Amino acid sequence: MSDFRRRILDAAYRVHGVDAALAFPEAAPAPCRVIITRDSGEGQSAAGMGMMMRPVADAVLLRLRVWEPALGDAKPVRGTLIAIGPDAPIRANEVFEVIAEPRRLDAGRLEWTCTVSALPDEDGEEGEEGGEGGPP
Repeated sequence: MSDFRRRILDAAYRVHGVDAALAFPEAAPAPCRVIITRDSGEGQSAAGMGMMMRPVADAVLLRLRVWEPALGDAKPVRGTLIAIGPDAPIRANEVFEVIAEPRRLDAGRLEWTCTVSALPDEDGEEGEEGGEGGPP
């Protein structure tokens, strides 16, 4: 990996990333920085028939750098928990669980892209949607 690519990606995470904590199953949380994106809804091919379908749930994608200190020499796996920090402009204080095998989709293979699902809060509601003022 070139030093130039790494510096560019580090700058992107400083500007667009949010503070979070990463916890592997049965491990203590470690600080990290993630970029939050939503699933674009492009769908997946259904049964090889070329049909497209929207995901049932509104999936959230979190990206983190391969060299993120919280990862060490490991990679995120299903069941890894990622808690978004309280100062994040979106999804603050939410906790997500990695629900699919993380992938390295970028051309330089410098980031893990993780499909995650919001864990219910203390009230049993998921994520920021719903709650007071939302639909019943």
